[in-house]
Amino acid sequence: MADRLGVPETIDKIMEKRKEDRRLYKIFLDIVEANFPPEVEVDEPDFPDEVYATLGPPRWTILEPHGSPPRVN
Repeated sequence: MADRLGVPETIDKIMEKRKEDRRLYKIFLDIVEANFPPEVEVDEPDFPDEVYATLGPPRWTILEPHGSPPRVN
């Protein structure tokens, strides 16, 4: 039934479109990374260990479990 309705061909078109979208997005990310290098190393913690030991984790880690709030410059 799906073959008669052209589902495989439609899926192939969608997959090719997404593949092209990913390729273009990677180019975009490479440009952004080249012009705006990260300010902090990935392995560098936001807070020193002493702060965690004394105060516990920052409040946003409880309120925002998906990640830190965006930085405002």
